[in-house]
Amino acid sequence: MFHGVTACPDQFDGLAKTFFDAGYNVYAPLTPQHGFADKKTHGKVTADELVDYVNQSVTIGTGLGSEVGVVGLSGGGMLATWASEYRPEVKRALALSPFYEPASAQAPKWQLPFLSVMYGYHILPDNFIVPADPNGAAFSYRALANYLLVKKNLKESPDNLPLKSFSVITSDDDDQIDLPMAHSIPQDISAKNPKMTFLETNLPAEWKIGHDIVSLENANVASRSEQLFRLYFNSYEGKTTNL
Repeated sequence: MFHGVTACPDQFDGLAKTFFDAGYNVYAPLTPQHGFADKKTHGKVTADELVDYVNQSVTIGTGLGSEVGVVGLSGGGMLATWASEYRPEVKRALALSPFYEPASAQAPKWQLPFLSVMYGYHILPDNFIVPADPNGAAFSYRALANYLLVKKNLKESPDNLPLKSFSVITSDDDDQIDLPMAHSIPQDISAKNPKMTFLETNLPAEWKIGHDIVSLENANVASRSEQLFRLYFNSYEGKTTNL
């Protein structure tokens, strides 16, 4: 399970227990440059570190059971997608609020190539997006740019993948990510792998869950955790769930 940008593995506490109680071994590794008291340290992460982190995590996962699957939230959802395309050991993938690109309100599309190069390669000094929640983490431009560099290397034609299932779940009130792209990239994977089970779900905006649809620190997730975690678990296994 790959956590989101600025977060750490405790973001998956509740969902990890759901999987573990169902009989899965669960590995939730800490992303490089994350988990420090200084929340701005995540700005030091590089695309190479992210790819190495995913590769090492999948390799460890091969020793934990008979089948490897990946679950990721936000930036971790993009990393889970990368793993499903490049690591043939991965048989199942669940992308939760996957961050492939920010919402246009967060960063206009014409700015993304500039942001990826100038911040991704540390040409400009880092800058931080001020969080709406005073207790939240400030997102590093450099970190987001390096996630975008990994996303740029997703396969243009991800065909012949050994995936049994790929599922994507987003919330309609998520204003952080490009929501159409969060579905179009998994849809493309599905179209090129017709034998794979593909599921996609939009959580209603009136639930007010927002971008982090996993952490129990989100009160609107906590209040629906049983329902949500059952949906996530079933989606991972390629089973439909009636909301």
